[in-house]
Amino acid sequence: MSMMTQQKLSTLVGFVQALGPEEGQAFLDIGSGTGYLTMVAANLVGHTGKAVGLEVPPTHYMFAPEFAAVVILRFTALSTSGK
Repeated sequence: MSMMTQQKLSTLVGFVQALGPEEGQAFLDIGSGTGYLTMVAANLVGHTGKAVGLEVPPTHYMFAPEFAAVVILRFTALSTSGK
């Protein structure tokens, strides 16, 4: 299992931002895999919004809790650094 690099995370953040989710909106990620995009979207829609990831095979989503900590920490670092 490879770790998410800063460059990959930056690309994913840009992709989700291009979709335009805003504070308070809902975001649905069908085929969310490990949930990277869902977690990035959750940060963008905030506490008043909702981000939901749907994935069928447990082999994909079973790693989501482990990846959540990595994504949240790195997304926070990107947000505070202005990149």
